Amino acid sequence: MGLEKGALLGPYEIVALVGAGGMGEVYRAHDGRIGRDVAIKVLPPEFAADRERLRRFEREARAAGALDHPNILAVHDVGTFDGVPYLVTELLQGETLRERMTAGLTARKAVEIGIEIARGLAAAHEKGIVHRDLKPANVFVTNDGHVKILDFGLAKVVHPEAKPDPYDTTATSASSTEAGAVLGTMGYMSPEQLRGQPADSRSDIFAFGCVLYEMLSGRPPFLKATGADTVSAVLLEEPPGLESTGSKLPPGPRQIVRRCLEKRPQDRFSTAHDLALALEAAAGGDSAVPAQRAGGRRSFKRIWVVPAALGVSAAVAAAVWLVQMRRSGALPPFHVRQVTGRFGIESEPAISPSGTEIVYATQEFGKSAIWMTDIRGGTPVRLTERTTQASDPTWFPDGSTIAFTSADGLATSIWKIPRFGGTPMLLVQNAEQGAVSPDGTRIVFTRNAEDGFLRVWVAALAAPDQARRITGPDDGLWGHHWPAWSPDGRTICYSDARDLWLVPADGGKARRLTEDDPEDSQPVWSADGRFIYFTSTREGTLALWRVPADGGQPVRVTDGTGAERFASLSRDGRRLAFVSRIRNGGLVLGDLRTGKVSHVQEGSFACMPAIAPDRSSVVFVSMLADSVSLRSLELRDNAPADVSVVLADQGTDIASPAFSPDGRWIAYYRAAEGHRDVWVIPARGGPPANFSNQVGQDLQPVWSPDSSKIAFVSNRGGAYQLWVAPCANGHRVGEARRVTFDTGTVMYPNWSPDGKSIAYVLVTEGAKEVWVAPADVGGRPRPLTSGANAHSLRWSPTSGQIVVSGYWGEPLPALRLVSPETGEAQPFQLPASLTLDPQQPDFDLSPDESLIVLFEGSTEGVIWVREADRGSF
Repeated sequence: MGLEKGALLGPYEIVALVGAGGMGEVYRAHDGRIGRDVAIKVLPPEFAADRERLRRFEREARAAGALDHPNILAVHDVGTFDGVPYLVTELLQGETLRERMTAGLTARKAVEIGIEIARGLAAAHEKGIVHRDLKPANVFVTNDGHVKILDFGLAKVVHPEAKPDPYDTTATSASSTEAGAVLGTMGYMSPEQLRGQPADSRSDIFAFGCVLYEMLSGRPPFLKATGADTVSAVLLEEPPGLESTGSKLPPGPRQIVRRCLEKRPQDRFSTAHDLALALEAAAGGDSAVPAQRAGGRRSFKRIWVVPAALGVSAAVAAAVWLVQMRRSGALPPFHVRQVTGRFGIESEPAISPSGTEIVYATQEFGKSAIWMTDIRGGTPVRLTERTTQASDPTWFPDGSTIAFTSADGLATSIWKIPRFGGTPMLLVQNAEQGAVSPDGTRIVFTRNAEDGFLRVWVAALAAPDQARRITGPDDGLWGHHWPAWSPDGRTICYSDARDLWLVPADGGKARRLTEDDPEDSQPVWSADGRFIYFTSTREGTLALWRVPADGGQPVRVTDGTGAERFASLSRDGRRLAFVSRIRNGGLVLGDLRTGKVSHVQEGSFACMPAIAPDRSSVVFVSMLADSVSLRSLELRDNAPADVSVVLADQGTDIASPAFSPDGRWIAYYRAAEGHRDVWVIPARGGPPANFSNQVGQDLQPVWSPDSSKIAFVSNRGGAYQLWVAPCANGHRVGEARRVTFDTGTVMYPNWSPDGKSIAYVLVTEGAKEVWVAPADVGGRPRPLTSGANAHSLRWSPTSGQIVVSGYWGEPLPALRLVSPETGEAQPFQLPASLTLDPQQPDFDLSPDESLIVLFEGSTEGVIWVREADRGSF
């Protein structure tokens, strides 16, 4: 809009431009009526006609304007100027929390800031307003120490009188149009936000936990090298304990962070008010009130407790926690690890009675087998030969023998084998899905009855041919599956086509345990017999749930992000094993002139390819077990010529390699010690050098056409935006400068052939579109696509078009040529045998457009173990 000094917006006289971004320009202005300076955000004219941007601007005005709290940016007025809306707020002097954190925070100051953020959130939540984008860039610390929450542009209004259902992980939104939309900032969004489920106040509490963790440790809890890895971390992993960061913290703040970061909303603090009270208590009660509220700066000495007293109080707190947990049936805090990952599908885990091993079944190339591994992982031992069917492994209670189902040579039957392998022996003929009783005297299994459906049978191990059927046609819909013993051996739980049922092990009337539409199956009992864990399709995903054995409301246990199935619990209840899916991937090279295709498989995961300018090699990131390295594969005639070699292996995550156009250097980014830097390495090998050397997150480097500059994504200014730094001989030779000030997240930049522009993907509320910005500071970025749902891009030196991978309104991704002038998109022709990976459509294109390399993925089932930090499942 470009308002000049002295211009008038209603009663407000413009003093100076403060900043500009994708959602408008911010000016300092003077209100002569009352002699007050204010800040005015003005929506650019071209965006005022954009319904979505206007809706977000209006949402911010309504949400923030409805709030009057010292810890929330005050809105004074709204208006329009020549049809363009503007928002008048208080003028703040200070810095964002993101900028404040650059210099580091003491634990005392972090808790002090956290208390004020929590108070501001509590005020918003009491008005029914959920922020949905809390992060350090949206928190402001004024020069006199006040804390203000900013940017309610993603806020939504819910009914404040509606209390969260403790069993509901999909809180109802006031706007059904937002269902399925992913709104927020990567690394701070809660698991429910990442799944596109409506967010309530507990999502803000999760984001608060991320912010507090970062203030205390200096690094975000979940941020990984790629967006996909970050999403996986939020959904599946626990962050490193704060004690592992070197911070000497008492247990109070650590426990508060842990509770805020619980995966399930109902396990977090119920309200931000409760959160604020917990922080105040952790900081020492009333003495922890910040200085600006107490009339003077008070010491936080009470936050540090005498070690002996701390030990006693921690022990008391732990005892109280255990009692409360047992009474409420709450799930325990835990850490998780992957145990297997060597074969196509690894499934049906069974934890040994000692809790130290797992047996499981594998399927690969049409063959299956039974294996055993240490519960901590390691090299597995194959117990059976690969056959056409080997499944359903289960332990004898003394741990000496394993029973399993096989169909080789006979009708499907149950066999047994010693724990370290040997010759299998027939146990029960014409039977499957066996389980041995806790006292080791009986076996329960399924077998076809006269009507052709599977029923549940019980037999003494001493006389397996004298089995007794304990379920019939009236005891569940269609077939009966997965029988499981209660710990006392009195009851069997099994599943029919939809629900779980309970039946006395000695026979009697069966009763239904669950009764609704989702499919419940594969039950197992908790060690204390109070709960039954099972697989279910509830809430539209396949996950593990549990239900009280005497009936009640089921509660989800796992996140449903990887089709979790087949629970197994250790005898002491401290370990829970289950199966989830894992993605493996390789590369495929396509000669666009001849149509020749070559496949490259490197370890368990080869991704993020980059082609040398002269097509002499392709570099990629290789992930094998815990090792991540940058590797180079020599090419000849657009096909692999040799095995790959390691270029860089720095012991931490490496991502997004990019060749310099002169072919001499490769830039990439590396994650280490809580931040990410751009590194440069000679293309022919040699020591890597840190290019950016900046505390923060510098990602996705790309070279200018003359190899004199590197553009990259960084969050130095708060949000992830585009920065450019000069480069000579693989080293930075000047300071980086910020190029974009968009509202949203910049990803996957790529330079134009003439070096004047940079194209990138801008991720905003519900959209991922291609934008173009001038490579020099001062120009305004412009959007190119609409509805692309773009993933990544390359600017072709040959055609001058931008090659974009995206979904374009379709379920499967595709490549399109996008005009940098008009944004018009045309199909990009691939050889008939090449397709983009549906979940990770990565690619690179040689400068002469004769060679393309794509990522190709596959899905495998792997076994995970959750181990309780205290208590039991």
